[in-house]
Amino acid sequence: MSDEPTCTLRKLFEFSQDDRGICKHFNKLKVSLSFKKKTEDFKCRNCGKFVTGTGYTNHCPNCLFSEHVDIMPGDRANPCKGMMKPVGIVKKRGEFFVVHKCEKCGEIKHNRTSENDNQEKIIEISVLPV
Repeated sequence: MSDEPTCTLRKLFEFSQDDRGICKHFNKLKVSLSFKKKTEDFKCRNCGKFVTGTGYTNHCPNCLFSEHVDIMPGDRANPCKGMMKPVGIVKKRGEFFVVHKCEKCGEIKHNRTSENDNQEKIIEISVLPV
């Protein structure tokens, strides 16, 4: 038996690999380490409403549209810059997310709902097939 202390992280990694040998927690860790909180106010390109940012704001609370501006959350490095249309609502881990589809490139993203979001709009898009 080795005198080397047991590494909890190594054990976690060994038991958390997917079928390709990649740690299941890597993408979450990568996103959390690369997130850049940046408080930005903006005028919605879809409905024209002025939105006061919180640092986590990623869509208009009025019409739920977003802009395809991030590669990693907060980096504003995506060259697409297309409009992300709200096309549905999904529930993951007990939380609701707006499903956005980019009208320019077609990429799908999920963004957490906010207490400031237009509840009527959420109900309206929640009946759409995802």
